[in-house]
Amino acid sequence: MAIGLVVLRLGSHLVLGPLGPLSTAVASTLGHVLFAPAMSTVTVALPARVRRTARTALVAAGKATA
Repeated sequence: MAIGLVVLRLGSHLVLGPLGPLSTAVASTLGHVLFAPAMSTVTVALPARVRRTARTALVAAGKATA
């Protein structure tokens, strides 16, 4: 999961880098303020998804109850 978050961050830099003006916009203070909620949402949603998937697998294996 941590690797996924690091890859997402690096990937966003790789995608935005070649875009020039958009990359500069995200490098500004306003760009960071606008981009931060998206990254925060992913940071919260990814562990929730992993937890839900793990719970589903445990219930399917009979090792936990729903």
